[in-house]
Amino acid sequence: MTVPETAALEGTGGFEGNHDFAQLNTAGQWLRVGKAILLSSAYGIALGIGATQSHVLGLAVAVPLTFATSIAVAIPSLYVVLAMLEAPMSLGSLLNAASDAYRHSAITLGGLAPTLLLFSTSITEPHWVNFLGTCGLLLAATLGAYRLISATRIALAKEQSYLKLRHWAILIAFVGLSFQLAARFWSFAHSAFGGVS
Repeated sequence: MTVPETAALEGTGGFEGNHDFAQLNTAGQWLRVGKAILLSSAYGIALGIGATQSHVLGLAVAVPLTFATSIAVAIPSLYVVLAMLEAPMSLGSLLNAASDAYRHSAITLGGLAPTLLLFSTSITEPHWVNFLGTCGLLLAATLGAYRLISATRIALAKEQSYLKLRHWAILIAFVGLSFQLAARFWSFAHSAFGGVS
């Protein structure tokens, strides 16, 4: 393990399986999740103003719910598979990594929201607004997935190489699954709230 990774483990308390689910239930964790929800909702509002106008609040709910749905479905299943492979990672540690990944995705969305709002109020064609909005969601999801993979890699750093390869394959497969789930849910939510699918 490199020096930066060791420092990261020490700074976060480590991902070595010593955490339990109670760690997630701290005020700081919930505060960060709440801020992430607000940031991703702001992105939905910016998208709704230009794309649908009459369903702004609906898209403000749909954006954070899309990320939450994919995490809620994929993460427990990922934990079960990693546990079957005897990976040294507790459910609490995996949930912490997932919440941190969502927080980074939401920060990206919050940063993109003013730009999307500028374009959405100047472009008259809703299809282009939807295209730009979807690109922003994809970028945020990709950065969140990278964060999740990085945190999990630290947790599995002490495994033997052949087990690490199996863990990597499972992790990447479940990231792909979460992307597919998010895409399906977003397509449904976007259509339901008056967007153009």
